[in-house]
Amino acid sequence: MSETGRLQVSPLDRLVVLRGILKDPVVGALHALLATDPSDDVARTRAYADLAFQLFSRGDTTLREQVLAAVLNDENIYLDLTRAEEEPSRTLRMALECDLRNIQAACAGNADDLKGEVCDAHLLPSIQMGVDLNFVVAYHRCVLDEEISAEDLIEEARQEEDVPHSEPKHLQLESEESTPTEESQADEPTTKTETATEDAPQEAPDASEEPDTREADDEDDSKTKFHLPDVNLPKMPEPVANVGKRISNWLKN
Repeated sequence: MSETGRLQVSPLDRLVVLRGILKDPVVGALHALLATDPSDDVARTRAYADLAFQLFSRGDTTLREQVLAAVLNDENIYLDLTRAEEEPSRTLRMALECDLRNIQAACAGNADDLKGEVCDAHLLPSIQMGVDLNFVVAYHRCVLDEEISAEDLIEEARQEEDVPHSEPKHLQLESEESTPTEESQADEPTTKTETATEDAPQEAPDASEEPDTREADDEDDSKTKFHLPDVNLPKMPEPVANVGKRISNWLKN
């Protein structure tokens, strides 16, 4: 246990095959930082400041890039066997994969996570973490398969990381910050849908009411035409009416 703070187990303490990377100044400083208690102001502040110093000494770079460089340049027993064209055992392969996963866990989070809960953390400079890297895939592609260089791998990771940033632009079409052109384009489908919805109910009643009106008109016309003969019957001639009256009087007498 340190005089300035309590120690804790970090992912880098579990390294076996790649334990040689702890000799790298940046990785060693990261190892010392992760081994300190986040609530110990003195130990955490000193360890973080040492890590920032080691990283800034490398120039304009990021933590993950420097850790990846240490991993890819490490000479270890696994590489010795593959270069000798000997097949590494399953246990050794699993140990290498566990090391790579522990290294990735050590590089997770951001600068604030590394600072911990120290007082006046805002007075400490923020280091650049870099793009997210899959250390297992990176080691296989760059070292074992010799498929790609470390620089190209990092550039490829940057391009893949930039893809999700285009999604908020589409979401801004419905926000207040969208431009008038985007708002009009976004509203066009809604306007057409509303217009079609408004027109449909208006056409439906017209189509359904027309047959009823025509049937009603036809019924009225048929009734009118049916009673016309009774109304327009010609009156009997006056002489015929008089003859009828005479015959009626004669029968009575």
